Amino acid sequence: MLLLALSGCVVGSWAAAHGTGHDEGGALSVSLGLVVLTLLYALGLAVLWRRAGLGRGVAMWRTVAFFAGIVVLAVALLGLDGLADESFTWHMVQHLLLITLAAPLLVLGTPLYVLAWAAPLSWRRAFARFWNRRPALRSAVGWLTHPVVVWVLATAVFWAWHVPAFYEAAVRNPGLHALEHLSFLLTNALFWWALLQPPGRRALARGAAVVSLFGAALQGSLLGVLLAFARTPLYPDYAQKALAEGRNPLADQQLAGLVMWVPSGVVYVALAAVFFVQWLRDEERAQRNRETREHPEGAA
Repeated sequence: MLLLALSGCVVGSWAAAHGTGHDEGGALSVSLGLVVLTLLYALGLAVLWRRAGLGRGVAMWRTVAFFAGIVVLAVALLGLDGLADESFTWHMVQHLLLITLAAPLLVLGTPLYVLAWAAPLSWRRAFARFWNRRPALRSAVGWLTHPVVVWVLATAVFWAWHVPAFYEAAVRNPGLHALEHLSFLLTNALFWWALLQPPGRRALARGAAVVSLFGAALQGSLLGVLLAFARTPLYPDYAQKALAEGRNPLADQQLAGLVMWVPSGVVYVALAAVFFVQWLRDEERAQRNRETREHPEGAA
């Protein structure tokens, strides 16, 4: 869980600043946090590739994914910050970027492994000794990262923050707003980590991954449908902002519902289809292997 610890420390710096509107100090803290995280990752890569060779240990495409995730974070938390403060639709876009793009891209970059290389060797050895001597801690982390647990956790966090009372409280309180976005990022990082580990260490079978992704698509689409077809605005703060700017608050909410409904559903269902095809190929390969073992003369 070094990934979550380091990401939480670094991302927490910009998350704590989020919700300060257009304050230049807040934007500076956001930028600084992203730069520090990027530099730590780059340092880890440099150390690893100097020892193992360029592109070894962590494939080049994974590093591209990580840096793309950093760009998505910058767009969501810097580029869209002002728009999200005024429009419910843009706030949903911000949430969607954190959940369906930033989290999986960062996870694909295997930051747990890379960031560990950024630490001095003595620190890594000390952590290894600490970790090996704490079986209870290892068990707790194993339970927390179980695929079923992370799916339930990500779903619970997603729905809890979209309950109107909690959502409105987060909009009004910068600290809660920071916690909202940070919890979205971290719980969904756990969710995508369970799905996207390399095949040799996969914590979730492909068939279970398909079910998990369809479940995620369903609950995201359900929220989108509720928002799109509600007959009255559900979030008074954004309704007041829309009225003050001469916009239709119900139309803003309906568009936000479509944003949460359609794009997120496409992402989850498309990835579920990829896992389904891979699942069928794995089953076909396993069946051929069984037939070869049972009838070796036919294979010859």
